[in-house]
Amino acid sequence: MVSKRFLRESRELIERGDGRYKFLQHRDERCLSALVAAGRGVVAVRGVPSADKAAYLDALGEINDHYFEARAFERDVRGKFYRYDEEAERRFRSAVAERLSRSVEQLRRLLSAHDALLESADRVGVTSASGDGAAKTVDRDGSEASGRTVSRKRGTTLARQTNRAVRGGWYPVVEAYDHALDPGERIAEGKRRRRQRLYGQQSVPGVVQLLDTPLFERVAGDDLARLRELDRFAPADAHKIAHRLRDRHRWLLAE
Repeated sequence: MVSKRFLRESRELIERGDGRYKFLQHRDERCLSALVAAGRGVVAVRGVPSADKAAYLDALGEINDHYFEARAFERDVRGKFYRYDEEAERRFRSAVAERLSRSVEQLRRLLSAHDALLESADRVGVTSASGDGAAKTVDRDGSEASGRTVSRKRGTTLARQTNRAVRGGWYPVVEAYDHALDPGERIAEGKRRRRQRLYGQQSVPGVVQLLDTPLFERVAGDDLARLRELDRFAPADAHKIAHRLRDRHRWLLAE
């Protein structure tokens, strides 16, 4: 779970960056700024059970931990290509496929937690916060249209937060493993080595071939459709995740 200390403003939280994305730090804890913002936004939504919010924050926490793990992995393998050690290269590709598969599972967990929040918000109906912070149902002698408007606003708020979490939390994990595939050699040779890692060479299978087995998960058509739906709630100048996956990481998609 995203630590509670990140969910409230505090002078103890220090904003830092790793050259690619910003994160907040408190002593030895770090959390991506986008995930902090998404978590705060979801916690602020009224009329949603705490248990559903906690499950959502758990999903954010998994993605956050995986991001820093992925960056450490990327740094560790930077510039390495085991051209004379097939077994080492095979293990590297298997590790990348396994980690990417875990990332796809984390995306699905986040989307499931998002759906649970939407369902809870719809069930609650029109709510208002009482003085002690508990939610109570407003007398429904008003118009049903008002209830639908409130529910729709909640859904829009939740979709914006989940889109933020995907753009600034989940996608950076994919990006880190994508960079890890680049051996960092001369441009022409580096591209060839990268393609070998992705699509295999001789007796050593590539990441794509490994992902195409029942052992691992790829981004399926349903996942991509959900991402397109969430992309509608991104700021006008923000990158669209579904487009980036199709444009830069098509090999991660299950066609």
